[in-house]
Amino acid sequence: MSQALTEWDGDVASLITEMKRRIAVSTDQELARAMGLGQSTVSNWRKRGAVPQSSLLQFERMVEDADGLSFKRSLAARCIAMRLPELWYQSIKDKHTGGRYLWYAGIAYNLNAIVAEIARQMERLENTHKMPIDELARILIEDENFLNGVIKWVADMPMSDMLALELAANERHRRT
Repeated sequence: MSQALTEWDGDVASLITEMKRRIAVSTDQELARAMGLGQSTVSNWRKRGAVPQSSLLQFERMVEDADGLSFKRSLAARCIAMRLPELWYQSIKDKHTGGRYLWYAGIAYNLNAIVAEIARQMERLENTHKMPIDELARILIEDENFLNGVIKWVADMPMSDMLALELAANERHRRT
């Protein structure tokens, strides 16, 4: 079992090196990106000589993968999820007004649930087809049937009140 990063004995440089090792990335920018942080965050940690406890806990949760999802699968699922708003918008732009914002906001609002669902589907497909996650991700990111199925699943998800109101307003505006 690996040492908990919140109890790391070494200096900040060795801590950051260990974090990168645990998720198989080589640069500070890749570490920040994997954690969903700004590009300069890791260099700021180095300058301050400390990594915030909250960032270490976030990292450990990410690596522990509490939902049973592997980090690689989760990362691949995020890449696939990033394609959804534009595909969703393109499929319905003639039926709705309001521009891309609504569709990007709808995905963003539910991003964690969407990523978890894509990752669950990927895990099922990995087991069925006995295919490495990287290869499967390259196929699924271009698979229209898979993507449209995810979009349908997303479309049935509850949206925030703000998005629902905006959709209703756009629909009223379109009818007038």
